[in-house]
Amino acid sequence: MLFLFTVSSPRSPRNCWDNAVAERFFLNLKMERVWQRQYANHAEAKADVIDYILGFYNCKRIISALGNLSPVVYERKMAAQPIVVSEITSPPHSASCATDTPGSHACCASLRFNSSG
Repeated sequence: MLFLFTVSSPRSPRNCWDNAVAERFFLNLKMERVWQRQYANHAEAKADVIDYILGFYNCKRIISALGNLSPVVYERKMAAQPIVVSEITSPPHSASCATDTPGSHACCASLRFNSSG
């Protein structure tokens, strides 16, 4: 008798996939959590669904778009990798480089810009 999470589906031919992501989420929620438990009341069901979303669905569930990693593991992996910055987008080495033509100083000799487009 849990009617909290009812999502209506668009039925017009132009919007056949509009709600596919939400429908998939709610199907997973029902299959993995709601149908597996007996709730004494509405508050208990709400707390359990929130726990599922925050504790599992958003953190531990593996996602194919992230290389079959959970979001937490993916974020840790990305945070451990150094950020590579191009020499062109790096800040100038000295104050005089910022105002002069790139490449005119020894510290900026590697910065060459193609003016032909």
